[in-house]
Amino acid sequence: MALNLLIYFVTKIVPRPLNAHAAEALTIGGGVVVPVILRSILLAYALSEMPWQRDNGEGVRV
Repeated sequence: MALNLLIYFVTKIVPRPLNAHAAEALTIGGGVVVPVILRSILLAYALSEMPWQRDNGEGVRV
């Protein structure tokens, strides 16, 4: 969501050309760094919830 707002701001509110360094930072930061961090946080949360979810089911067969 924040990345969408940033892209909207850069393209619609302040539509001036970006220099090469800013464009590269936006591309790498928004396309690589942010998704990796968010997915890592979500994975850590999901893995921390797994033991609690598995303990509640008695007689569960997969």
